[in-house]
Amino acid sequence: MFGMGYWHRAHHVPGVSVCWRRGVHLLSSCPQYHRPFQFRQRLLKQPWQACRCGWQVTGAEDADTACSPTLLHYARFAHDLLDRPLGPVDPLRLRMAYQNRIRELGFTWGARVQAKAFQDHLIEELGEAFLSTVDPAFAAKRMSLWIRFARGNITACDMPVTRHLLLAMYLFGTRDELALSLKRVSEEEMAICRPRTVEEGPKGPDESAALTPRVAHRLRIRNELSRNPRTTIQDLWRKAYRVTSWLYEHDRDVTGNALDFDGR
Repeated sequence: MFGMGYWHRAHHVPGVSVCWRRGVHLLSSCPQYHRPFQFRQRLLKQPWQACRCGWQVTGAEDADTACSPTLLHYARFAHDLLDRPLGPVDPLRLRMAYQNRIRELGFTWGARVQAKAFQDHLIEELGEAFLSTVDPAFAAKRMSLWIRFARGNITACDMPVTRHLLLAMYLFGTRDELALSLKRVSEEEMAICRPRTVEEGPKGPDESAALTPRVAHRLRIRNELSRNPRTTIQDLWRKAYRVTSWLYEHDRDVTGNALDFDGR
């Protein structure tokens, strides 16, 4: 038997529409009748077999080999990130790297970053055709807070992966420059901008002294169990991944028994 259930992963990155190596447009269906190549739980038959209409990948010529340079840059940037992963990146560090570079480009008002002005500049530079191809929200004209930097830690860069890719591509150009910019963000900058989170514990006199991370996370688990006493550890991983992960790392005796989340 022939066929395979997996194609080059760099071709599956959201927004990628050209091959990072050859610069030709990617195909996912027959160009004549638009019959998809891939079906759920089936091996791929192309390029080994012709489509039912007679069209065959091996005998086809790419009619439009001159793809957009920006599309090719995006595909190569995504490939480099897959080929040489950056590893876990603190969302706040990523936001600071973005904002520092935007400040270098001159989009500031005092100490603030002019996100809307930068957004307009980004659209003008990259072009609406490219952005519509890469970002479904842009194509649908859903532009409210399209480029946004929230103040929270977890949601510091609450944007889809395609927007992160095109933003990082434009600001830094290469994977290596992005990595260097992340390293340049100092711990002092992080400390100044990092908001208070539940892990830091209560600060005010009216807050309960017992509101530690373990108590807060156990409370979340108890709420899940009270809603459904038949909840299993697998359910907790699916419904409350961050909380369960924290307890697994810092309070593993609890995660060993999903029903033993009573405070101690």
